[in-house]
Formats: sequence, structure tokens, C-alpha cells
Amino acid sequence: MGIGILTPSYATILTHQFEQNRASAMGIFNFVRYTGMSIGPILSGTLLEFLRSETMFIMFGVMFGIISIFGYLLVDNPKNTGENRTTNKPSF
Repeated sequence: MGIGILTPSYATILTHQFEQNRASAMGIFNFVRYTGMSIGPILSGTLLEFLRSETMFIMFGVMFGIISIFGYLLVDNPKNTGENRTTNKPSF
């Protein structure tokens, strides 16, 4: 269910953010997505040879948290494009 909702959502976000370069944005997005799908299991399997699964879970959880915080702080909000713009944070 998650991938069925996320893929159209990502396509909609990319379409609105990159109206002039829509095809390039979708191409780069799909390249990164499928590269991650192929490298992820290989990298995780290799790391599991040297680390315990609990360590991997904590490590990836911390990485996800850091990436989420940076994403929240760095993504522009298209609703705040007027002169009354007070923050660059997106409204969720």
C-alpha cells in the first residue's frame, strides 16, 4: 500500500516543482530510486557480515532522522512565495 501511494505522490511533487524540466526531474528521480533499490540490499548484506542487526537498525534510524530534519529545513514551501514570506520551512 505504501509504494502505491508514494510513487504517484512523488510524481505530483516533481511535476509541480520542476514544471520546465519535468522530464529531466523524473529521469533523475527514477535513476536514483532504482539505483538505491539495487545497491541497498547489497550494501545491507555486506554490512550485516560485520555488524549486528540491532546496530544496523539504529544506524539507519539515525541516518533517516538526520535526512528528515535536513529535508524539513531545506525544502522550500511554494505557498510562501509572496512578500509576507517568513520561513522557508514547508507547511505539513
